[in-house]
Amino acid sequence: GRPGGRRPALLQLGDGWASRVGPADLQPIGTAALLARLDPRARAAAHLFAEERPGQAALAFPWALNPWVLLLRDRPDLARRAQEGWQLLLDPSLRGRLVLPSSARLCLALVGEDPQRLRQLRAQALAYDDRDGLNLLLQGYAEAMVLPRQRLLPLLRRDPRLEGVVPPEGGPLSWNLLLSPVGAPAAP
Repeated sequence: GRPGGRRPALLQLGDGWASRVGPADLQPIGTAALLARLDPRARAAAHLFAEERPGQAALAFPWALNPWVLLLRDRPDLARRAQEGWQLLLDPSLRGRLVLPSSARLCLALVGEDPQRLRQLRAQALAYDDRDGLNLLLQGYAEAMVLPRQRLLPLLRRDPRLEGVVPPEGGPLSWNLLLSPVGAPAAP
């Protein structure tokens, strides 16, 4: 417990971490007016990507999003083919040289939720590690990585071997969520 027995009213987590928190550990976030103003694509995040049921209160408030992009190391040939989008991940030259997100939801979104393409994508992977996988890319073990755009921008400024690709169809989104743990004071 916290000193003095006080609990935080809100927690901020990325959607990957928030989905590991059980719904029984959370109370409704209590922001119905704000949730009503959100883009409809945020509804799934507000319910922690679980099936939404009528009358079910939202457990999270998605306050920021970040698209995932493709980072290439010393691969101008693939960068020139950026118009192919996420299909680039299936290029035979990337077999065993690709770092993918550790989230199954994100990997499935990269292939348009196609089971056959997901099997092909899994065969390409060197690792599923969006947290430390960047080391594999920077040290030359990998040639491509899928990562959040916010992590990409500082890298492009300081490493000329790297090139970022934003596929024309866009990328899967990661959400930053506000959550209220059970027993916390009412969220503001």
